[in-house]
Amino acid sequence: MEGLHWWITPLAILVHLASIIAWGLVFAFLARALRGGSLYGAALAFAFATWVVDYRIAPDRLRPGFESGLSGLEIAVVYLVLGVSLAWGITRERESSTP
Repeated sequence: MEGLHWWITPLAILVHLASIIAWGLVFAFLARALRGGSLYGAALAFAFATWVVDYRIAPDRLRPGFESGLSGLEIAVVYLVLGVSLAWGITRERESSTP
């Protein structure tokens, strides 16, 4: 299927958003004691683990579907951004909650 579909596209966005939130909650729980470089390293390792789950463990029908429109390098960038975003978000949240 090419292009946008009026009901599949919003549904896919909601599924991806729910997945990102779920992965973020799991990582926030696991990384609660980490700071600085350790946090970023763990976030990148966690992002790699999510790729393993998405593309090596989960059945094909549960894959995110990135491969239908992105190259392997572009998919790697998606997961790299996920890792950096997880660590950056936790860092920002901690900074804002510290008096």
